[in-house]
This record gives sequence, structure tokens and C-alpha cells, in this order.
Amino acid sequence: MTETARAEAGSLDLTGPAFFQDPYPSYARLRARREPVYNDTTHAWMITRFADVESVLRDPRISKKIQRATATPFETSVLFRDPPDHGRIRGLLNRVFAEIPENLEDRVLRIAEGLI
Repeated sequence: MTETARAEAGSLDLTGPAFFQDPYPSYARLRARREPVYNDTTHAWMITRFADVESVLRDPRISKKIQRATATPFETSVLFRDPPDHGRIRGLLNRVFAEIPENLEDRVLRIAEGLI
């Protein structure tokens, strides 16, 4: 890949209105790289191929913790916790969700439909 293409992939604006209107061209450019991309806007490495993502998520040497001065609620979720916190919280959540009554799905669907 040329230096121009590397710079373009690394400077993709993933937070602007153009991205949210149509993110697929940006995704296509990232996938075309076929290697990790450091994004200057988000200050994060991005990987897009399934095998790479799976490998990174399973590698205990790589932390899932997002380190920012102010994290969003999504970033503080169990998804971004490292062991042993991840396993402990996931176990608690599994027990809670296992006890949810089966008829709750219908209720959630009715509420969601009423909101849209």
C-alpha cells in the first residue's frame, strides 16, 4: 500500500457526520489495508478482519481497557474489562439474565414498538 493510502486510512474521521451518513466506504478502505491501522483521530489501533479481531480478543497479552481521561458508559462496560474483572462481572450478568422470565421478550417488544 502506498504512503498516501496509509495516511488516508490512518486519518479517517470516524466521528463526523459524513461517516455516520455512509460509513461503508470508510470500512472498505480499512478492510483493504488487510493490516492494523493506527487512527490519528481516535488514537487507537483498528482491525477489521474477523480472524484478526478474534485473535486480538483472545490474546491475554493485549488489554481491552480503554484509557481516556473521561470514558463513555460503553467504554466502562464488561466488554472492555480485563481478567479477572471481566470473568467475575460476566458470571454475575449470566446469572441475572438466566433468571429473566421467558415472557419478558413479549413485553420488551411491546415497549420498543411503542417507542418507535
